[in-house]
Amino acid sequence: MRELLNGDPDCLPALLLAGELLDAGRQPEQALACYERACRAAPESAAAWSARALELRALERPAEALAAAEQACALLALGPNRDQAAPAHLALLLCLRDLRRYREALAAAERGLLLTPDAVLAEWADTLQHEWALAERERC
Repeated sequence: MRELLNGDPDCLPALLLAGELLDAGRQPEQALACYERACRAAPESAAAWSARALELRALERPAEALAAAEQACALLALGPNRDQAAPAHLALLLCLRDLRRYREALAAAERGLLLTPDAVLAEWADTLQHEWALAERERC
């Protein structure tokens, strides 16, 4: 992978893979750096923005994570990103969930499911409904 990045430092698949490996190796700051490079190298890539959103979320930077997830979803209109509908909406709903914005998180799950059937999104939609109901009970 290093050889690939040395030959082409803007290679999107290599940057995304490097980020995943660094994240798995518990090096979140370095993983984020790879995802940020990926977003600069391919600003039209929903995959890069989703990965960046999830890493920012892991680093407990919710506002930045949400902005990145929103960007990933906005990019879904571009043809090459259509296969990223589930990951982009998952990133968005997780960011919104962290902020306890359950209604918006559930809407993100529903939008994602309209674009592509996805078991993970469907499971999160169920989880969000339950968490939202609990949050409402706590408020009362």
